[in-house]
Amino acid sequence: YDSFRQLKGPSPSPATEGGEPYHLATDRISDFLQEHANHFPTLEAAAERLRAEIDAMSEEFGAGLRAQLFNVFGIEVRLASLPQGIALSRRSNGAELHVSDLLPAESANFLLAHHLGQIAAATEIEALVTELPEGDAPALGRNVLGAYFAAALIMPYAPFLKACRETRYDIERLGRRFGASFEQVCHRMTTLQRPGAMGIPMHLVRTDIAGNISKRFSLSGIHIPRHSGACPRWNVYSAFLNPERISV
Repeated sequence: YDSFRQLKGPSPSPATEGGEPYHLATDRISDFLQEHANHFPTLEAAAERLRAEIDAMSEEFGAGLRAQLFNVFGIEVRLASLPQGIALSRRSNGAELHVSDLLPAESANFLLAHHLGQIAAATEIEALVTELPEGDAPALGRNVLGAYFAAALIMPYAPFLKACRETRYDIERLGRRFGASFEQVCHRMTTLQRPGAMGIPMHLVRTDIAGNISKRFSLSGIHIPRHSGACPRWNVYSAFLNPERISV
């Protein structure tokens, strides 16, 4: 669910063209997610409708996703020698979406689902974005909500919650079952806040070894600092000494 790295972007200047300091826009997005408990019912409903159409097109999700893009929106997906991402090119009779051949399948599917969400769930996304102030926040919000939709499409709410309970929230098993990356599964776990069908309230922090937090969300009650670094005694930092292993 690496949308936050994309939405931060290469912007070293403290202010943007819209006049809003960039860090204020990202902070506003964090607050926006917190205010909604990182759960958006309209996006969940839109993702469920679209997932039913995709599943009807193919038994394999990736193939169905590509078929949906082509059959409904006239967008043909092709592999290309690109940096790790996607690029859209228009043609007289449609469009081509070029996907980097360097990406693993789960990342490629997520980017395609994200792009599909920007088109198919545009109405729902725009209705939510109206809550954000002017400046950079709406554009960042569209990106984040598009990523939320993509996760809901890949990991539908009811089946995913059921699988979480069956596997006792085993991230790696869930990733294999739904064809999602470790971080995508972690993000999806934080969105399970549907009334009457709630998952465990969690928090999520993404940090570097210096303690700079690039992503924060909390339903568990833990206080995550907004400015400067986090507490160096947090066990999260031991993860940098033990790659590919979970530190409890």
